[in-house]
Amino acid sequence: MEWPKEILDAFDQAVQRVEMVEGYTKIEALVRFLDLAASMAVWRCKADPASLEGAYSWPYTPIGHLTNTGFGTMNTWLLIGERWGPALELLRAFVRAHREEICREYESKPIPYPHQI
Repeated sequence: MEWPKEILDAFDQAVQRVEMVEGYTKIEALVRFLDLAASMAVWRCKADPASLEGAYSWPYTPIGHLTNTGFGTMNTWLLIGERWGPALELLRAFVRAHREEICREYESKPIPYPHQI
């Protein structure tokens, strides 16, 4: 998926003091994070667009899981709280506006997540 520059910029500002896993740039890592979260959320909601936002948001969120594991691409990182919340809000708004597109895009790339809704 082509994630909007506004979302990538917001997450870029929210995630600081990063030590990358070899082979990734920070922006590549953030795109991978957004792609993995989308794949997990689409798997959780069984590709039902009406349930997608909930699959991102509660309980035991894919975003929380990926954040706690370094996005899968970062060895160390620091989340800047006053920037992290607004970045998540931009993502939520994008998900609400593009739920059908996201489900279509990631339905064929499911990543099982240990917490179904």
